[in-house]
Amino acid sequence: PPPSPPQSPIACFLAPRARAQGGGMARCDVGTVTTLVVFFLVGLFAGGRLRGSSLETFALTAVIPDAAIPDAAAAAGVAPAPPGSPGQELAGTSLSPDKSHAVAPAKKPAASAAGDDDSVPGGNRFAALAAHLPKLPLPRDVLPREREPPTTMAHVTANASSEPLLPEIFVPCCAKTGTTFLWGCASSAFRPSQVCGSNKASEWDKANCGSKRYVLPGFRITPGGCRAERKEYFFWGGGKGEDGTHYHNKGIRWLTGSPTPLYYWQRNARACHASKDLEKMCYEDLPSDIDFSLIKRAKNKIEQVPEDGRMHPACKKLKLPPRSMLVNGVKKLIGKERVTLEMECALPWLDKRKYPGAMNMDFTPNHMQDPKTPMRLWDNVPNPQRIKFVVTLRNPLKRAYSEWSMFVKWNWERVRNFGRKLDMEVDKLRSCNSTIFANTSLVLTLPHEEFSVYHSKCFTGQAMEYVRNSMYIIGFRNMMRVFSADQFLVIWSEDMQVVPAADLLRAFADFTGLTFDPASLEDRVTASRCRTGKGGSRPNHQSFDKGMTQREAALLREIFAPYEDMLEVWLKHYGVKVALKDHPNVIARRERLRLRS
Repeated sequence: PPPSPPQSPIACFLAPRARAQGGGMARCDVGTVTTLVVFFLVGLFAGGRLRGSSLETFALTAVIPDAAIPDAAAAAGVAPAPPGSPGQELAGTSLSPDKSHAVAPAKKPAASAAGDDDSVPGGNRFAALAAHLPKLPLPRDVLPREREPPTTMAHVTANASSEPLLPEIFVPCCAKTGTTFLWGCASSAFRPSQVCGSNKASEWDKANCGSKRYVLPGFRITPGGCRAERKEYFFWGGGKGEDGTHYHNKGIRWLTGSPTPLYYWQRNARACHASKDLEKMCYEDLPSDIDFSLIKRAKNKIEQVPEDGRMHPACKKLKLPPRSMLVNGVKKLIGKERVTLEMECALPWLDKRKYPGAMNMDFTPNHMQDPKTPMRLWDNVPNPQRIKFVVTLRNPLKRAYSEWSMFVKWNWERVRNFGRKLDMEVDKLRSCNSTIFANTSLVLTLPHEEFSVYHSKCFTGQAMEYVRNSMYIIGFRNMMRVFSADQFLVIWSEDMQVVPAADLLRAFADFTGLTFDPASLEDRVTASRCRTGKGGSRPNHQSFDKGMTQREAALLREIFAPYEDMLEVWLKHYGVKVALKDHPNVIARRERLRLRS
């Protein structure tokens, strides 16, 4: 019997596998099969996940026709902004499964300040506003100041033969931008044993090490007496302690810790010290001028504080219940009640005239966005004009999603749907100040007083503010009210991934004043921490940025586009240096992205 006639693609796809006349099968010709394959691939692409490809994101924003998308502002009952104004495309957008999915079409892709993975060449809508930017830094008398704390650095060092080594190098932004990689690499490559050529603390002084500069990070001394390097202090802002108290409220002595022997920083020193050392630092080596009644401590059932309060502010004694485990489905207590003692922070104490090369670093990730951080640093760090800020940035879409994914994995984030979390963040930002939300250019042009009010109200500098912490221009305006442009260096995470470790460390050293010896990369530990190629601990090797849907990416692109444009104008106007931008590998990477787009 003759075969069945060719069918349309849809009919062919849906045809039942029933036998035709004479036992023949319903047949699809070659053209129909090809069409089905194309449909399948297009459907797979449309329903897929964002895998870090800029081409996929470009296609997403390019193929949505204007007529197919309702006016988002009208749908939300918000008065539309003038045509072409920044922020017009943001009002009323939504991603939650239970809300409207209206996304306004991309008017004009923004050119990222770094030529980022998901950006394309284009003009900057805010270029004309550069002439209206304020003169910075601002006069000190117009900046908000906190009340002077009861204990200052002058009190700490008044009767001491040495002084704590406070940080002078800050990496104040942002989580999921390669800061862990940079910390591991820099703290190892700039170790005094690498820079001074000796592992003896007595030989790190001026007489033996000369004018070379090296890093001595702070420690946390654990209940077992073991020391662990502190990458982040969270003292000047950007977070809270486990008890919900801002570390800054605990006073400067919490940060400085008890005077700690310098040999603790020798590489071959015992990683764990006898518990008697910790007992001595927490209870015996107490400055005579401490007023223990002023020390703020957590009020809970597990914190153990002596009745007279005589315990160093940096120390914490906890009474912990026995451990529990399930045995045949029954919860049983294992072991006994435990009492632990630890020192949350211990800085190196030394004579700066004898050890002029020693420096400390603080990689607290949310300092940039915290409204209180700039003046706290200025008022408390000796010689604040010498502070260096290395600002690590990353594609804001990937940074926001990666941070959310990380906190979901840690079980800190309760909202397990990223689209719903975006809705919550966008709604919060809109309700905080609807005028600036709809006219984002005001971020650049607002007078200082009004910007300060907006910033203090709408930004806290805390973790888990995924959208706000990716609005980098807010952080720059916050910090540069106090500090000058030549105190900042920008390093894009995407650039860190393609340059050799030696070139990255050289750029870091040239800016901060640290001494870099290329031979340090021959050290096994340093080499493993600084490996940037595949298989190494390169930036964002645990970025958690896989799985963002295309619609989520579309909304984030619309949100961040004006802020990226403003950042580009800001960095160029004030002359903030961007590291590695002229490196051949970085130029080649951007050229590949340009051709791919």
